[in-house]
Amino acid sequence: MKKLTALLLMLIIVLAFAACGTAEEDPMIHGVNAVVTGIDGENGTMTVKDADENGILGIECDIDCSGVPVIYYDDETQDLDDLTFDDLEVGDPVILNIRASELEPLQAGGSDGTAINVEQIQLGTWQPS
Repeated sequence: MKKLTALLLMLIIVLAFAACGTAEEDPMIHGVNAVVTGIDGENGTMTVKDADENGILGIECDIDCSGVPVIYYDDETQDLDDLTFDDLEVGDPVILNIRASELEPLQAGGSDGTAINVEQIQLGTWQPS
């Protein structure tokens, strides 16, 4: 009976390690430069475009901003300010952190109007009042 229990325990441990090894990795893409082209405060979304011609977002991309942290980091003072979605304005440069899986629909030719999710929005320039 002890051998059967030990064998069963060993099998469970092996299966647990095998399950951990098969998880797909979804890397984070840091520092995607974009410009805000539209804001929908009612739905908590914004529209952005690439800040560069060779960017990965394209001409227009909707971002779901609900529950996403918005920050501003001042390089000179090294101050980190927590902002809100309401602090964003059309024309603001932003830096996005996005999971690679969120970009797959865009790279395949469009997101069918569905807003993609981002992990963080960093305002590029901001003048606190």
